Amino acid sequence: KGRKAETFTKVAIIILNQKIRPFTSKWHREFEKNNSLSKEKCGEFRTELKELQKILTNYCRLLADMAEVEDLTSIKEENFQYN
Repeated sequence: KGRKAETFTKVAIIILNQKIRPFTSKWHREFEKNNSLSKEKCGEFRTELKELQKILTNYCRLLADMAEVEDLTSIKEENFQYN
């Protein structure tokens, strides 16, 4: 819907390029070096992933609000049924 769609797109691109891409690039390179992660690196990965999840949850809420749809960030995985 016009201006809202443009703003939504800009926010989505920021999320992908400035939040998700650095995380996935770092950990992809790390995994490629050894084909696994040390116990220390696993801990670092999990810590960074938890922080990224917090950031992404906030962005999801923002995007849901902009799109005028229900915010589904609080729904737990077990509430979904898969066929």
